[in-house]
Amino acid sequence: NVTVSFYFENNIISVYIMDQGKGFDPSTIDNPLEPENLLKESGRGIFILRSIMDDVQFRNGDAGTEVKIIKKIKPTEKG
Repeated sequence: NVTVSFYFENNIISVYIMDQGKGFDPSTIDNPLEPENLLKESGRGIFILRSIMDDVQFRNGDAGTEVKIIKKIKPTEKG
């Protein structure tokens, strides 16, 4: 099972994704920009996520794995 929760408060979007998997260590993911990884067909998702979001956190626990994604939104001018 996968649970996805969205929150919007004070111009910040928070997304929580929880599953029952055992998780992984994100520090062990190869850098897709390294020459030996450029032609690999996988391994870019977390890199892209970290590039476009303000914060990405992974938490592994007994109940599963949770990913917390934060994006700050600039307020728009009303006119």
